[in-house]
This record gives sequence, structure tokens and C-alpha cells, in this order.
Amino acid sequence: MTVGQSHSRQGTPMGIQDRDYYRDDEPSWWSTAAQSRVTYGLIVLLVAVFVTQVLGSNPRRGDAALDAAQFEYAAVTRGQVWRLVTSHFVHRRDALVLVGLTAWGLYYFGSRVEAHYGSAEYATYLAATVLLVSAAKVLVAGLTGFEADVPTHGSLALLWGVLVLALGVSPRSQPILGLEVPTVVLLLLVMALALGMESEGRASASGLVGPPLAVAWSLAYSKLDPRLARRLRVDRLFGAGRPARLKVFRTPPESPRDRAGTSDQAAREILATPTRATPAAATASLDEQLEAKLDQVLEKVSRSGKDSLTSDEQNILRRASEIYKQRRGV
Repeated sequence: MTVGQSHSRQGTPMGIQDRDYYRDDEPSWWSTAAQSRVTYGLIVLLVAVFVTQVLGSNPRRGDAALDAAQFEYAAVTRGQVWRLVTSHFVHRRDALVLVGLTAWGLYYFGSRVEAHYGSAEYATYLAATVLLVSAAKVLVAGLTGFEADVPTHGSLALLWGVLVLALGVSPRSQPILGLEVPTVVLLLLVMALALGMESEGRASASGLVGPPLAVAWSLAYSKLDPRLARRLRVDRLFGAGRPARLKVFRTPPESPRDRAGTSDQAAREILATPTRATPAAATASLDEQLEAKLDQVLEKVSRSGKDSLTSDEQNILRRASEIYKQRRGV
């Protein structure tokens, strides 16, 4: 479905957000899955590992998979470095509710984070979180002896990190069962439930190192926006960083009038033209600022989609649309 032309066949002016800056195709299951492939892949990994643990464990010998994959400082120093990664994806066999809550949290909030940053950046962020938390555990255990003798495991740090990052993407409220729940309240509730379930039955010291570090790292990541995938050139592995539902294109104009309505440059020229009711100098200064902000908003739309826009960025689009309609009328 193409989002509008610059004007209708009858010549009725339309807004900038209705012009051919992007095409929003009808969503399908495949396009939605492709846009959230890292989120779905992470959930499938957690569930598959848990099911394998349950089906492959022997009550007499214990959970061999958990014993071989969880974090143990002594084992890591002996060369079993895979535990730095695998420990984030294994749980106790009786942690079905915790795994379910984690999978829901990663789906509901992780998909929003992935839509905002893109699959390549989201995957790089998750990998960096795993490595940072594991390195911190080794450092703390080696220097202070804390958790040195306590095996730790679980995806609690990943879940908390994603929840904090989701707060930066959607800071206001989330629809839950038809109700608009403040995002911060919902995130704190999920964090509290996850931490309580992690400690239920057998206390786990992993909550004392992993989640706080993941929270601090996610806050810094949200503020600094380091673009790790681009810096590490990981984005090439994921193809184009643009969401699948949004495809930038320009429709070949049929006439000079259509060309003025459908090209990006024409829209900016219209915004740069002062109206009769506003002094030229003030309007030019105002339009230059608006045009610079509009460039950033359009770039973000093409990169991350309309859903990633903040309320201020949506206001910029609406304001540009109003100016465009007024000047088309003049």
C-alpha cells in the first residue's frame, strides 16, 4: 500500500507524511518475523535449550547440561571459556515460569527495541551485554572472591538490559489487556517478578552482579547510541539495516506538477519558501531549523520505521505537514 501522493487527482493538497517518502507494505507474518528475527531467534534459543534440559536430564544424575554450561569461576580459569556465553541461556529444570516470563518480556519489549535500532544493532547490543556481564563476573570473582564458588546461570541480565533499553524507546505507556500502563511501572513489575522467580527455591547470586551491570550498560547505551554494528561492520551480515516494511523509493513523476509533489527536494524547497504573512528573514531562519530536523526524522523513518519516532519527532512531521498544506494553498 503506497502512502499517499503529494496531492489527489482533484488537486487537494495533502501533508508531508502522506507523500512518497516511504511505502508501508501491508504487514504479513513473514515480514513481521523478518523485522524481529533476532527477538524470535533469542526466544527460540532459550526455549529450545530449556526443553533439551528437561527432556535430556536424569533425575539420578542431575542436570548435566546445566552443570556443563553454567558459570563457574574455577572452570572458566581452567579453560572452559564457553561458560561465559552458555551460562546466559540455561536455567534450572523447575524454572518453567521464569523461562516463560523471560520469553514474554523479550518478545514484548525486545521486538520494540529491535524495530527501533534494527536487527544488526540489536544483535550486537545483546552480544556486548553477554560479554560485559561475564567479564564483570570473572573480574569480581578474581579480585574479591565474590561468587567465586557459586555457580550462576540464567537470562536475568539480558532481560533487565532489554527492559531498560525499551524504556528509552517507548517511555510513556504500554497497552496491556486494553489498559494503558506506564512503561516504567510495567518494567519494574517484570523485573521484580523475574528476580523473585530467579531466587525462588535456591538463592542465586547472579542477580547481584549481572542485572545491575546490564542496567547501567543499557542506560549508557541508550544515551550514547554508539552504533556498534556499524563500527564493527556487523550490519553487513544482516543485509540492509532498514526494516522490511519500509522501503524508500521515488515515484517517476508524470508531469512537472507531480514532480514538485513527489520529490524530496521539492518538499524542502516548499518549506524554505516564506509565506506572505510572515517576514522573510524570520521565516527563513525558522524553516532552516525545521528542515534540518525534518532531515533527521526522515532518515530515522527510513532506517527504523514510523513506530520508532518519539512524540517530538511526530510533532515535527505534523508541523511540516501543516506548513506544506498552507503554502500549497497560497
